[in-house]
Amino acid sequence: DRNHGEGLYFQNRYGLKRVADNVIFSVFDSGIHAYGSSKAFLENLIIEGTILFHNGIPGAHRTGWGMVVGGGVIARNVTIAHNYSYYPSWFIRSNGIKPSYGKGTHKLRMNDNYSVGPTPMSIDAQPEDFIAENNVFVGLIKGFSAALPKEGNSWLMESPRINRTFVRPNKYEPGRASIAIYNWAGADAIAVELKGILN
Repeated sequence: DRNHGEGLYFQNRYGLKRVADNVIFSVFDSGIHAYGSSKAFLENLIIEGTILFHNGIPGAHRTGWGMVVGGGVIARNVTIAHNYSYYPSWFIRSNGIKPSYGKGTHKLRMNDNYSVGPTPMSIDAQPEDFIAENNVFVGLIKGFSAALPKEGNSWLMESPRINRTFVRPNKYEPGRASIAIYNWAGADAIAVELKGILN
C-alpha cells in the first residue's frame, strides 16, 4: 500500500521526550515519525539537531518525509529546532518537515531548521500558537505560507550559490560532532570550523 519502515517512530504522554542529534538516511519511509492514532498521545516533544536525507528512496513508491509530527490526535507542545534535511529535486513525493499532520499541532515552535527539497515543508492542519524563527526552506512552499511569519524565516525557490555548513557537537563524547554540508557551489573541498570540538 505504501512504504513502511521509519528511522524513528515514537509517541509520548508523560514528561518530556527529547529526540536529538541523530543522522537518519535511506530508510524505507520517514526518517522521524512522531505519529499516533486517536487513542495515542503526542505531547511534550523536542526534536533537534538531526540530519535527515534520502528517506523513502529505497521503497518502491518513492515517498517519505524527513520528519512528520501528528496523526489521529492533536500534537501538543512540540519544538523542532536545528534540524537539517535534504531531498533531491527529482524526489517529488517527499517532504522535508511536516510538523502539523492529520489533526494538527497546538503550541508548535520551529527555529533554526534548514530544509531542502521539492517540498521542504508542508502542513495538513493550521497549527495553533505557532512560533517560527530563523528557518530556511529551499523549494516549493505548501500549505503554511500564511501561518509562518515572514520575518526571520527564508523561502528560496532556487538553490543558493553559497555553501552552508552546520556543526553539532556531541554532548556525550568530547571531540565528536555531526556535520551537515550543503555544497551548493559544487566545491571539491569545504572548510569546516571545528574550534571547540578538536584541538
